[in-house]
Amino acid sequence: MKAVIVCVLGLLLASDAVLAATSGRIVAWGRNDYGQCDVPEPDGNFESCAGGDGHTIGLTSYGSIVTWGIYYYGLSQVPVEDEPFVGLAAGTYHSLGLRTNGMVSAWGLNTGGQCDVPEPNRDFVAVAGGRSFSLGLTSDGRIVAWGANGSGQCDVPEPNESYLAVCAGQDHALAIRQADTLVEHASWGRIKALFRVPPN
Repeated sequence: MKAVIVCVLGLLLASDAVLAATSGRIVAWGRNDYGQCDVPEPDGNFESCAGGDGHTIGLTSYGSIVTWGIYYYGLSQVPVEDEPFVGLAAGTYHSLGLRTNGMVSAWGLNTGGQCDVPEPNRDFVAVAGGRSFSLGLTSDGRIVAWGANGSGQCDVPEPNESYLAVCAGQDHALAIRQADTLVEHASWGRIKALFRVPPN
């Protein structure tokens, strides 16, 4: 059975871990002081999951998002709209949901503007959340960044094109982009590196 390990963002000594299996179940272990490892029932219809510091979110096969763990900061208040979700991400104390129409919904703590999705809010294919910032990958390979930028975590390296994937840490971001016949890995924010590896 194929399984996917999901890295969980946390502060200080957080040691949450989440394992999502193709059977649709989520198995969680580690720090559980807010119930972030107590997967709600029924546990059998999940397609993916993500975790922040004390909260976890799961995407069901029906296109809805289920939350558990910390309930303050509005983390349990998933925005209700007609369009179902197809993707998700969790920052430290905020969450992001990607909808079938390419729009991003964001909720939770918003001290750095990490929940203020910039306009035009469309054509997104992936999302990522850090401590107080968020990232969205568009269908044309650009990365849109918003929120706190004290460590340069919203300063996407140029050229901002041909990106294939993006993820976020607390105050840094990582991405992969196509550069001619090579795959280029980029990082920015609190850590900075740019190196090339041959494609598979």
